[in-house]
Order: sequence, then C-alpha cells, then structure tokens
Amino acid sequence: MQYAVMRVMHHVPCELPPLYFQFDADEDVASFTVNVRLVAANIRKPKTTALNVEVRLPDLAEPPLPPEPGEQPDED
Repeated sequence: MQYAVMRVMHHVPCELPPLYFQFDADEDVASFTVNVRLVAANIRKPKTTALNVEVRLPDLAEPPLPPEPGEQPDED
C-alpha cells in the first residue's frame, strides 16, 4: 500500500487516511510491525524504518445472569 502527501511542512503533523487490518481468527489478533519507507525531495536517500502497531483487546466482561424466577430485574 502506498500513500502520497504533497507539500507537507517540517514539524507539522499531517493526517493519513485510516488503515484497517483484518485477522483470520480472533486467536491471531496481536501486535505487529509495519515497514515504512519515507521519500522526500530534500532527503537524498529514502528513510526506511519500522512502525510498531500495538493491538489491545478490550477486557472481556461476563454478561449479567437473567433474574431468578420471582426476582425483579435490575433497572439501570
């Protein structure tokens, strides 16, 4: 995948479009590394580096149990 940004300013952040990753199974979801190559007119050699992407899964919460027969359900 390749993104091009024209006329960026030094030390001024620029937003890129969102990038989505799909994993084959829930067990495969984990942090990963993306190789990045930056090319600019004022840099003689392209800069190649790695970007670490940290994936954090939300804490799993147990669903509430249904009320016992005769109990009033909790109102939130």
